[in-house]
Amino acid sequence: MRRIPTAAAALLLSASAHAAPLVLDPSPSAQARAVVNVVFAPYLATRVGASVETAIVDLDKNGVGEIVARFVHSGSCTDGMKSCRTVVLRHDGNAWKIVFDHSTSAIEVLEGNNGVPAPLRADRITWSWEYPTYAPTADGVGKSVDLSDAAPALSKSLAPAFGDGAVKLASTGAAYRFGYASPKLSANDEFIAVRMTGQNICGLKTGCPVRLLKKGKDGWITVLATSTKDSIYVGNSERAGYRDVVISTDKGFTVYGWNGEKYAVADRVEAPGKDSK
Repeated sequence: MRRIPTAAAALLLSASAHAAPLVLDPSPSAQARAVVNVVFAPYLATRVGASVETAIVDLDKNGVGEIVARFVHSGSCTDGMKSCRTVVLRHDGNAWKIVFDHSTSAIEVLEGNNGVPAPLRADRITWSWEYPTYAPTADGVGKSVDLSDAAPALSKSLAPAFGDGAVKLASTGAAYRFGYASPKLSANDEFIAVRMTGQNICGLKTGCPVRLLKKGKDGWITVLATSTKDSIYVGNSERAGYRDVVISTDKGFTVYGWNGEKYAVADRVEAPGKDSK
């Protein structure tokens, strides 16, 4: 069992059984508030009047509870105050660590195995335990886009979206490949998603370059230029009639939403970093 300070241990061993969706207590005298107030003192100092909702849940069923906290404040919430910053704190034997940190409207604790923190569902997305934090899984992100290998002639027509260097590589017949698909992102417009792979093309952390092209009056226009570690998804949500595009990253996913002219970053669904506080 992880060692924690005596006062905190007495508090957390009284953690109650959980249910989905998790019910959070907004009371300033709730058991977990003392810990949350200390860990997030600088954060709360800039959000005067914030409502802090908390719960204690034994996620790994070892008799020591974890703390779930949700901050309700104009500086912590979006979507008309429906989606607010939600965190999970876990004691590592020395200090409280943030192991989940994302804006949600609801959080659920799913069935898990003893000794390992149970999976969480934040809105539609499932997060699994990947030591030392939670990380988002593809479950609930959206529908995966299956890319097909482009033939040489098609590769030459797709290469300009990646710049002059890619055009030269494609013309040499070297071992550089273009995977493409036509995702259904809107009712009226046509799109092509393209991923380029090959030697020295893909980064260890960033992944391989990706372009999303939208058909215009004078040809195909690049409306998203990014990279992906693994997959491209058509997201569950839409903005102004266009479905979101979700790209896998080193720590999770980046969600891109339509802004009227192109796709831009709308959200990052990633495992918490060292700087979370």
